[in-house]
Amino acid sequence: MQKVESARVNYCVQRNRKCSVLKIVRRPFLLFVAIVLLAQVGHATIYYVSKSGSDSNTGITTNLSFLTIQKAASVMNAGDTCYIFSGIYRETVTPAHSGTSGSPITFAAYPGATPIVSGADVLSLSWSVYSNSIYQASTTTSFRQLFVDGVMMNEARWPNATVNNLLYAPRSTPSVCTFTYLTDPSLPNVNLVGATLHIFPDEYNNPGYAANTRQITGWNSSTKTISWSGNIFNTNAQNTFYYVYGSLSLLDIPTEWYLDATGETLYLWAPDGASPATHVVEVKTRTSAFTLDNLSYITVNGIYVFAAGISMADTTDCIVDNCNLEYVQHNTTADWQVSVPIANQVSGNGSMWENSSITYSSQDGIRCTGQNEIVSNCVIQQVDYYPGTYYACVTAFSGGSGTKIVNNTLWYSGRYCVGDSATSVEIGYNDLGWGELLTSDGGGTSAVATLSVFNPSPSFTTQPVNQTNVVGQTATFTADAVGLSPLYYQWQAGAVGSGVYTNLIAGGQFSAVTNSILNINNLTLSNAGAFVVVVTNSAGSITSAVVTLTVITNSAYQIMITADHPVAYWPMQETAGPTIHDIVGGYNGTLMTSTDGTSLGANQHTAFTTAGSGPSDGATYLLGGPGGLVSVPGDTAIYFTNLNTSVNNSQIVVPYNTAFDPGTNFSAEAWIYVPGYPIGYTDTAFQTPLGFEAHGGSANGWWMGVETDSSGSEGDVQFNIAYYPGLSSPPASSSSFSGRWVYVAEIYTGSNSNLLCYTNGVLMTTADLSAYYESEGIYGIHKLPFVIGSYCASYNGGGTLATGYERGNFWHGGISHVAIYNYALTPSQISNHYQVGSTSATSPTMAIQSSGSSVTISWTLGFLQQAAALAGPWAYVTNAVSPYTIGSTNQAQFFRSTLQSP
Repeated sequence: MQKVESARVNYCVQRNRKCSVLKIVRRPFLLFVAIVLLAQVGHATIYYVSKSGSDSNTGITTNLSFLTIQKAASVMNAGDTCYIFSGIYRETVTPAHSGTSGSPITFAAYPGATPIVSGADVLSLSWSVYSNSIYQASTTTSFRQLFVDGVMMNEARWPNATVNNLLYAPRSTPSVCTFTYLTDPSLPNVNLVGATLHIFPDEYNNPGYAANTRQITGWNSSTKTISWSGNIFNTNAQNTFYYVYGSLSLLDIPTEWYLDATGETLYLWAPDGASPATHVVEVKTRTSAFTLDNLSYITVNGIYVFAAGISMADTTDCIVDNCNLEYVQHNTTADWQVSVPIANQVSGNGSMWENSSITYSSQDGIRCTGQNEIVSNCVIQQVDYYPGTYYACVTAFSGGSGTKIVNNTLWYSGRYCVGDSATSVEIGYNDLGWGELLTSDGGGTSAVATLSVFNPSPSFTTQPVNQTNVVGQTATFTADAVGLSPLYYQWQAGAVGSGVYTNLIAGGQFSAVTNSILNINNLTLSNAGAFVVVVTNSAGSITSAVVTLTVITNSAYQIMITADHPVAYWPMQETAGPTIHDIVGGYNGTLMTSTDGTSLGANQHTAFTTAGSGPSDGATYLLGGPGGLVSVPGDTAIYFTNLNTSVNNSQIVVPYNTAFDPGTNFSAEAWIYVPGYPIGYTDTAFQTPLGFEAHGGSANGWWMGVETDSSGSEGDVQFNIAYYPGLSSPPASSSSFSGRWVYVAEIYTGSNSNLLCYTNGVLMTTADLSAYYESEGIYGIHKLPFVIGSYCASYNGGGTLATGYERGNFWHGGISHVAIYNYALTPSQISNHYQVGSTSATSPTMAIQSSGSSVTISWTLGFLQQAAALAGPWAYVTNAVSPYTIGSTNQAQFFRSTLQSP
């Protein structure tokens, strides 16, 4: 059977990212979380750890968090929980006490956070050029594993190998092999004395039956012979494989390093050939992230572990759940006679690994040597790349009994997928694949297993998913594919809905464009778009599903709007044209200016051109003007100057799409600046901030208007849906907003045929319609664009965005934050949108006050949610308004406020 490769994605995090105590939860729809306890449960305490904390703090509130996890571990008792915020914690955590059966001690990720406990430390060295792209630096640090930007580099070797691929790394075959020397004409012509030999000798005509490591003590350059002390397992050159490593003379490609411990000098050729000073260089210095040895009832949940393992020797009922470990162990000794300590060791009674992943270990992924231990629903792969003795993804080792290894994915091992020398072991319902990649003495397992047969062509096991990120953050797309090795990745980008994608090139904002993980750093609004990844191998290629990247500013308003799921949202924060970005649906608009060159009285034009790339044409539009949302720092808006005397006029044109033309319930909202009146625009009774109307024998669509005549109602906001013969008396607001910003919303409830007019969050008027909304899509020639800044009437025979369509009643004033929904917004949503947009950006608060047997919860904004645990699930409290009073329950309850409506 052909061996195939699985390109598994484990996790991606940002190193060296500053983390602080969070007052705003970094989920798109949550403004903030406040957690309260309704009653004490025993003496359990919740502790918090963050990178902005201090170990001199109390640790019992988020703003007085500890700095290290170990500080919390030293004071925690049975029933206590430690919540850990995002960041890299370079420490080994050793709890001081055990939990109990009913009150375990728990270490967990704070909801939405990504804490990483690392066994590696950063090397901050002074680098200089040694030779070409090889750099050198003095160091007294001793290590065996080195990382650049989170990826393990290879110790200088021959034959050369790619990173993270040691199970498939090239090996050579000698022409002569004895117990103490080998000859190979293909060896490089360099002195190999002092280097290390990793050899896989033959046994019983089984290629690469076992493995040994030996230090090379002799080198004959004329015969290409290396020699060593101490016999290897067997001899037979024909079926023996080997490679050599650990010599400066072998450092000849990027991603390789060599440490001269005697000379205290490190040599490194970085992946891009640049100075290592431009990268994060780390070395493994700690064996364990958590040491739970000799403890009971400790749970580790939701933690990422880098370059370390979790030790559970002689434990009772300890649990590792929902954790992701990478590079858990790197011991470069492979020999029958040498016992190598295992990083993820489990012994004692009843301890468990579940719902977790382990990737890259030089020996066992997990070794169980105790009683009644369980490994369940885990993904463990890329292990035993130094297969000295019987290592595996999971080993039920001699001396243990009652071990259960069930429902796991166990792939890619130098020897076994499952090792079993214990008694009374249950092994079942596991997906096993790609064992014996380095030795022939091994396999899957002799117990019950699932056989999987794979197509060599690439296929996705996990598709990338849509992302919503904030300006300045890093967006990460990941994919998971399997297929015949090797697999090649290429990420591509294009406009949403275009179907056209071009290859991304590494550099600047983009990194890892040819890996399974794509990072886009320092996001800007212009990064919003569509992305795919193409995976190729010798058997074919496959393209992923199209995913979108939505980029929003770091404001509560944009978080709230996107959480309410509009079909389109144009924040209008651009400072240069002509593209006006829809950050949700990708329905980007184009700033256009009429080219008729004459004043047409009612300002109706039929010929237009795309505006320039600058912020203004000096006459009809201005981008980047002051916005009206006090909650959005630096908020901007687009201003139109469309007076009756204007020779030409401008507006934003979005091509027709059914998303703007639902035909049933819909909502449209915007913030508009209504100019002071009179403005000299008296030939028409209204101007149009938003228009989706078509005429021509029958009217259809909808529009939003502002009164501009001199009848005394200038500045009123009015709404209409267009159906033949139209509304004789469209609903209008009851007050003028002349000379100020106003939040306007038009709601159509098709089931009741009602049109609702909201201004500044308040329902101003309702119109009961005598006929239902008529979609533009009813008439083929009436599929007109959506226009921000005018209405658009049909020109019989059709037209293009530049010609053939008559536009008029142009908007004169400011506009921003336009959004369209394919449902009717609720009064609560509309009120929230106005409140958040019009309220200064201050830290929201939630408070609790007890009185007798009652507890009162107060919050400043949003909808109340409740959960029995901090991790959820969260449920809305029906009809709850602040303040909200409930009785004491003698159980812990958690509350938060969210801007996303029920």
